[in-house]
Amino acid sequence: MITRRQYLIGSALALCGVGCGWAMFGPLYRRMRWKHIVIHHSASDAGNAEVFDAWHRQRGLRFGLAYHFVIGNGKGSGDGAVEIGNRWEKQLWGAHVKNRTWNLHSIGICLVGNFEHDSPTPRQISRLEKLILELSETYGIEVSEMKGHKEVPGEHTLCPGSRFDLDAFRSGLGVGPGPFA
Repeated sequence: MITRRQYLIGSALALCGVGCGWAMFGPLYRRMRWKHIVIHHSASDAGNAEVFDAWHRQRGLRFGLAYHFVIGNGKGSGDGAVEIGNRWEKQLWGAHVKNRTWNLHSIGICLVGNFEHDSPTPRQISRLEKLILELSETYGIEVSEMKGHKEVPGEHTLCPGSRFDLDAFRSGLGVGPGPFA
């Protein structure tokens, strides 16, 4: 049996590109049937998981931070730093989209920044790419099931912003040609 401490340390190391990877922790995560990955931007210039957790609790979210992961931009947390949210640690459904079914079956990843005004940093893109590939491989999520918040059925939002080129990002993950390939 893997202890909570081992699980947290192993997950953190895997996210940073160190250690054995997430596969050994698979049984702990298999409680949920993940089908999608949804990318968001914070629509703020700065922040981190702790700040967003407080914002979400103020908005009435009982479990706080709506996302499973937050990737920093260097303003509030390290550039490219991956923060693991409470919802991932406890394998809780997300609260990052309005579509209930998608919240139950999608992993929410938020990049700090307002991508209507600025682009994600290269380190954010690199870490997001690595995280999505790891999640896709571990949970059998097709890369084509990686969506921007605005692409989720029933959503009416600009998230993750016009300066985040979702098509180019997906292409770089192996879904067609693109600049990240």
